[in-house]
Amino acid sequence: MSAERGRLPKLTDRLLVGELSVSPFCLGMVADPRMVAAAFRRGINFFFVSSDLHWPLYEPLRRGLSALLRDDPRAADEIVVAMVSYVPYDDFVATALAEGLQALAPGVAQAALLVAGAVTGEDYGRRLDTIGRLVAKRHLGALAAGMSFHDHEAALAACRADRALDIVFSRYNALRPSARTRLLDHLSPGSAPRRFCFKTTGSVTPGLPPLPAAGEISPGSHADAYRFALSHPSVDGLLVSPQSELELDELEAGLEAGPLSIQEQVLLTATVRKAHGFPAFRDEPATLR
Repeated sequence: MSAERGRLPKLTDRLLVGELSVSPFCLGMVADPRMVAAAFRRGINFFFVSSDLHWPLYEPLRRGLSALLRDDPRAADEIVVAMVSYVPYDDFVATALAEGLQALAPGVAQAALLVAGAVTGEDYGRRLDTIGRLVAKRHLGALAAGMSFHDHEAALAACRADRALDIVFSRYNALRPSARTRLLDHLSPGSAPRRFCFKTTGSVTPGLPPLPAAGEISPGSHADAYRFALSHPSVDGLLVSPQSELELDELEAGLEAGPLSIQEQVLLTATVRKAHGFPAFRDEPATLR
């Protein structure tokens, strides 16, 4: 594993993704449209919207963006929209992305980032050609290209390509931590493309007691789940879906608490995997075996 991280990013920090200045936290699915304005007030300016898959589940996010721009038109100059298409057929991607943008508030003039979703190793090259061609033509005003992966080997290949993408999204949490050894440990902190993780609270296990040997971190805490994912120095940011202001509070509390040590990460992984009946994760750093 790479060296431990010194500090965690804040909601008000900004990262360059291609030519775009984005918060290290990108807001995805929400149940309450008011979460969009709440996240924006705290510093999140980055929003992840599907143009096809799970369309109804993104309706609260679309409504929230509409309300934000109605109440604060100046926000249009600050927000960055990542428009995502999961369509694997090249002929339909441009249309799907355009329809996704049209469904947003009138104040959203462009999809600043175009993302190919759920990419695999088998279709990586073809979908890279498609998304790269659209960004090169500034389709919908896009300035950057990205992909989301469930295939860590494909994500690693994308990260090692010569600046083909500006951002890569991949799953990482204590319950399913394989991104650590298959992807993140092979990358240099701060190198392009940016790496954002999703499903980061998928390890939250309510009811388990805190782990006293690990500084009282809790398997049931959203804050500690966020800390786990961000503790790896090759993680630039998170795709998050807080469902209440309380969860935003937990996110900010986790950032203030700082990163977990490598030992704490390993212990949290072992605890939640055992609780879910998963086998032990054996790809740990040799020094911790």
